Amino acid sequence: SLKIYKSHIPIIALTANAMVKDREKCLEAGMDDYVAKPFEEEEIYRALNIIFQKGGQASLPTKKSASTSQNGSSEKKTVSLSSIRNHLTSKYKFPQSKIDFLVQGIQKPMIKNFADAENALQQKNYPELMRAAHTIKGALLGLGIDDWAELALSIEKAAKDEKNIDFRLYLDELRNGLAPLIDESRD
Repeated sequence: SLKIYKSHIPIIALTANAMVKDREKCLEAGMDDYVAKPFEEEEIYRALNIIFQKGGQASLPTKKSASTSQNGSSEKKTVSLSSIRNHLTSKYKFPQSKIDFLVQGIQKPMIKNFADAENALQQKNYPELMRAAHTIKGALLGLGIDDWAELALSIEKAAKDEKNIDFRLYLDELRNGLAPLIDESRD
């Protein structure tokens, strides 16, 4: 039997808002944990285990999953095409042929948006850099690449405010992290 919480009812936010700031807002509002939709089974186990451990209960058994490591780190992993395909399959229930078409079709627009961002940066055209970063961010969110979308959002906001940040560093980090998605030599 589970311990009854008398002074605090645990709350786990299940939300479509997947940005880091959304998570922080939920936790600041007093929620015990946060899981963004669509979520993997392992993420729910992780969140429940945190709640049970806070309440002095034994942990739940977990489903081993190499693809869903939630350690609270903000470290971004290089994008994998298989994780994009898995996201599109689970969220949209598309057939594999449509998923392959979408993944292949995103490459050229993504390369163009990076080129636009590079040109805008060279010309110090911050409105164009903001537009390119915004477009990249939207595409990444649609593909379930939320941590990299957060970096694109940072570029977008800094360009909007014409802040003096190292845009080159940010763009290079974004390009390197998305290499499997935008590599022009991949089939």
